[in-house]
Amino acid sequence: LTPIVDGPQAATLDDDGRAAVVRAAADFPVAIVSGRDLADVRGMVGVEGLAYAGSHGFDIVLPDDDRERYGEEFLDDLDAVEAELLDGLDGLDGVAVERKAFAIAVHTRRARGDDEREHARSAVADAAQRHPRLRVTGGKDIEEFRPGIEWDKGRAVARLIDVLGLDAAVHAPIYVGDDITDEDAFVVVDAIGAGIVVAGERDRDTRAALRLDGPN
Repeated sequence: LTPIVDGPQAATLDDDGRAAVVRAAADFPVAIVSGRDLADVRGMVGVEGLAYAGSHGFDIVLPDDDRERYGEEFLDDLDAVEAELLDGLDGLDGVAVERKAFAIAVHTRRARGDDEREHARSAVADAAQRHPRLRVTGGKDIEEFRPGIEWDKGRAVARLIDVLGLDAAVHAPIYVGDDITDEDAFVVVDAIGAGIVVAGERDRDTRAALRLDGPN
């Protein structure tokens, strides 16, 4: 829904983007699936009556405000990793540690150079060894700790299709995304709908059926 920017706080949904979501929701069931915290993504989109899945699908709220959360038993592990990374990466130029409800993200897009990126990767690897209950996943200039259970955006999409009572033979799902973590969802919709990757001209392997140059 938004262009790629240097930091998560710089991403904003403009009026045209929000209007497009509203128009779609008038005719189709719409869900917003994001790596951002649930409250964060709901506040950014600001459209009522949708399903939202935050933290890569670990935190879901349905249009009737029913809530589903996965991985709550790992919150203490995430708290420990957050403290370690904040301490180990303190003062590292351009590297940011972002706490989400069900994830700890280390952003390196704005890192000053390769030394800073390598330091961040090393800190992530060390923390991963100390906390084997968590799993580490990667994205664009990001490494992220998540609960060590089989759950991701694809499983969240499958759950939404089920809990919203959608028959894939009637409602073919269309999933649009730009992140590596969206590939899990492209796999789920591949046989029953269409995945659309927002990747421009970048050379990227994808399970999406279609490609767009950008959010517009």
